[in-house]
Amino acid sequence: MKFKDALKRSTEMLQSPAFERRARGEDPTMLAHVPLLVEINRAGFLTNESQAGRKFRTESGWEVHERAYVTGFMLKPTAEAFIKNMGVYTDKNAVHVAGAGTWDDFPGSLGTPLTVQIKGGKVDVHTKLATGIPQSTLDAYLKEAGVNKTEGAVFVVCWDPKWNRGAAGVRGLFTDVLAVLKGRCGGL
Repeated sequence: MKFKDALKRSTEMLQSPAFERRARGEDPTMLAHVPLLVEINRAGFLTNESQAGRKFRTESGWEVHERAYVTGFMLKPTAEAFIKNMGVYTDKNAVHVAGAGTWDDFPGSLGTPLTVQIKGGKVDVHTKLATGIPQSTLDAYLKEAGVNKTEGAVFVVCWDPKWNRGAAGVRGLFTDVLAVLKGRCGGL
């Protein structure tokens, strides 16, 4: 399907009862971010995964710290401007991640930590951002998103370098992503 049609389908999915049920099961706090994610998709970033950048305690006593992040597809011209402007006008990170090789070529130990759990002085890295992904995984992401390979979509990952900064706040990742996509980023 065309990229614009995949964006429309994604916004509909984000607003569906099925997505709400899934979010409630995984992270109910993400429901508050859905309107912002819908707008991000409408603005040209076909998101496939995100995290809000929160801090909380688990029932088993782990203190969890997150960096906000969002991954997905953009058309190449949008991605070029987006990555440049995220780097110039925000304190967030945004990069294009290419597909190549296999997961063995991208050891988890080299990924950027996104979620850590701390208990009794022990730090457990729970989620990491890979610096690359196998082409087969990238192809699967494209297929799941329903985007034709001929559309020229590229995979983009964004993350907040600051731990526990809520994604929807004034300086939050989702807020900055939307501002950059809509060309509302300020000067330095």
